[in-house]
Amino acid sequence: MLFDCSGNARINHIVWDYNILDDILLKQAVTAGYYNFVYGLVTKTEYDYCKEIDIDGVIIDDLYFVRE
Repeated sequence: MLFDCSGNARINHIVWDYNILDDILLKQAVTAGYYNFVYGLVTKTEYDYCKEIDIDGVIIDDLYFVRE
């Protein structure tokens, strides 16, 4: 269940830890109009997965994943 922040236009995104990324909550967040970002990616497979789902961006320390 997501907290309803529809009355506050400044709250328009969610930052997810990859290890607790939940498909159901992510779909609810997208439907509610939130932008979604993920951190904590360790492998290229995780990065590729995030590109396939409704993630608006990833937060990473090393650009290793995007160099291909």
